[in-house]
Amino acid sequence: MRNKIINFLYHAITIVWLALICIPIVPVIIGSFKSSSEYYSSAPLSLASEPTLSNYIEVITSNDFLISILNTIILIVLSIIITTILSSMVAYAVERFEFKYKQLVISLFVIISFLPMAVMQISVFQVMNFTHLNNTFWGLAILYSISDVVIIYLFRDNIRKISPNIDKSAKLTGANYFQIYWKLIFPNLRPTIMIVCIYKLINIYNDFYLQSLYLTKHKTISTLLYQYTSPYEMLWPQICASIVVLIIISVTILIIVQLFYQKQLRSES
Repeated sequence: MRNKIINFLYHAITIVWLALICIPIVPVIIGSFKSSSEYYSSAPLSLASEPTLSNYIEVITSNDFLISILNTIILIVLSIIITTILSSMVAYAVERFEFKYKQLVISLFVIISFLPMAVMQISVFQVMNFTHLNNTFWGLAILYSISDVVIIYLFRDNIRKISPNIDKSAKLTGANYFQIYWKLIFPNLRPTIMIVCIYKLINIYNDFYLQSLYLTKHKTISTLLYQYTSPYEMLWPQICASIVVLIIISVTILIIVQLFYQKQLRSES
């Protein structure tokens, strides 16, 4: 009886949680099929009297839409590559090596992870301009990489589970530290790398603040919707259609990544 009550509460909470997520999407989907005049003259939850696909056609056929998707893919791929390599290297050095002020370095990582990025934007913006990394995909990808200190702890926890005897055996065969990291440690970090890929994908896909601040000359998916806004008018039907299309793309990508992740887990087991 107790297990049935727990299962009921579990499913009830899940359904309520899904409802809270999906409710805001309903008026967006409905509004995407309305004309501009009908959108402003009807209730948000009232169905379109004359449904139209013109909003979707306008969004999909726009050059900015395709360019923004390409720019977002480039930004995500660069960020994942830089984050994976740098964070795993730092985690390997912190976990395996003993050096002076090691605990201080670890403490600084903890302190930095609690600092909100918005607080440091003035100094970060000056550094980005000084290094000529502003309005470049590389610059923003590096910024995304160094701002996620928590990822270092994910890799460190994974490396901690790898026996140090592997390092000692490799040293006896003449391997240097980079060879040990690249050929022995890095291949064993695949579960964490997949988690990092999913995390960075969601984080960058949904981020507007940094992309609007450091990538003003290149449109991304997050900044795309601004082309339908002006001081005098908001093209809400086109905005709704863009949101629906972006949701479909994001859900499709997440499903593909999740299936690939499950396949990797099954192959390892």
